[in-house]
Amino acid sequence: MRTLYYCIVLVLLCMTLAKAQTAESILQKYTEVTGGQENWDRVQSMDITGTAKLVTQNMELPYHRVMLNDGRQITSLEFNGMTYVDTAYDGTKIWGSNSQMEAEVKDTEALENMKRTMSDFPYPGHNWKERGYKATYMGTEQIEGVDTYKVLLVRHTRLVNGEEKDNELLIYFDAKSYFPIFTESTAFSGPSAGGTMRTFLSNYKEVDGLFYPFTVTMKNGDETFQILEATTVKWNAEIDPSIFAMPTN
Repeated sequence: MRTLYYCIVLVLLCMTLAKAQTAESILQKYTEVTGGQENWDRVQSMDITGTAKLVTQNMELPYHRVMLNDGRQITSLEFNGMTYVDTAYDGTKIWGSNSQMEAEVKDTEALENMKRTMSDFPYPGHNWKERGYKATYMGTEQIEGVDTYKVLLVRHTRLVNGEEKDNELLIYFDAKSYFPIFTESTAFSGPSAGGTMRTFLSNYKEVDGLFYPFTVTMKNGDETFQILEATTVKWNAEIDPSIFAMPTN
């Protein structure tokens, strides 16, 4: 009887602790353990280099991503001695390389969606209230043997063929470390449009007082299609603004 009593007490205690969690407390704890609010607020730029493993094409390419707190950004890959720009935003227009490796301006819908996602710098949950996001605690779940807290982050809607679509990000936080280890969202473009995009975050390393996942594995459903392995991560590096400018073909 005494054993049964203690088991019941333990279960009730676990339930109470789970209920005590809120989306706000989890996001706040994440900010604290990964560097602190003041340090994250001071980030003006991110400069990341590494290797992109394109699994379906069986290729590994050097990649470079630069982001500024005003929304300007560029993501590029090196291929056969040439630079392929996946996406770039110079503060006015959004552009990228086409299949002939020529720079071209993307449509106005892509530009509008870029402006709406600028609030995600330096990470989606940063100052979420001030940015008009909503966060909801969704309970617990075990992911690959790890107990996690789930938080649903509702961001600004996206335009898809002229229609407003909900833009939700479900984040799974390690219940012990409070580091995000996994996210789920809807793919809005490309061959996987309408499907579930699953992103696994791992290999966290501290860089100048802030933690960053040096390994990012992206899946379409259960199929891995890309793995990003960061080599260097720099905060607040001096960035030449000309890198965001669209070149003349």
